[in-house]
Amino acid sequence: MTATIPVPDKSPGDLLTTTLWNTYVAANLNKLLNQGHRKVTVAQFAALTGIEDGDEVYLEVDGASGIEWHLVYRSAEATYKWRFLGGPPMKSEVMTYETTASTAFAALATAGPSIALPRAGDYDVRVASNLRNDTDTRYTTHSYDIGVTGASDDDSATYTRGTGLSAASVAADRRKTGLTAVSLVSKYRVNAGTGTAGLRRLIVQPVRLRHDA
Repeated sequence: MTATIPVPDKSPGDLLTTTLWNTYVAANLNKLLNQGHRKVTVAQFAALTGIEDGDEVYLEVDGASGIEWHLVYRSAEATYKWRFLGGPPMKSEVMTYETTASTAFAALATAGPSIALPRAGDYDVRVASNLRNDTDTRYTTHSYDIGVTGASDDDSATYTRGTGLSAASVAADRRKTGLTAVSLVSKYRVNAGTGTAGLRRLIVQPVRLRHDA
């Protein structure tokens, strides 16, 4: 962090007067307190100015759930300049078991789970569910919409039934780059038969963020 006002060289025995303190030291201490390791809300994060390489913040994503992300600013990053250093992921769960016979991605009777991304960035996204299908060799899959972009098989966790009734807990992870501050909303489909999904989860961890979008 660059000093607000560089402190001049002093000789041994020189006194740190009130004027020198106010001119050179106080401003730099205030900058360290304000810019160095501060806790900010999402709204305050979006309004940050005067950021320098190496500045760190604790972003309060969800105070009620205790979710804070420790971020550091790296000016060398092309777009998403805040690198994630630590903190718990965002999680959303729907425990209800419900069915679908839709071959296009659709919500279940109890929609979700879903997560609203706080800022634009790169994220690791995980979907997980307990899935089954009532027809041999047919599958049930859990994916998610990304804002107005429909759910894709590429992002899905899928269970394919063999012979005889069975179910499985499945999960899939994927790094999604260049996301905007949109909502991820779970959707489900089958390729035939009737599928059932329960113990549904959506988990999101940041990789890099930008504060101004």
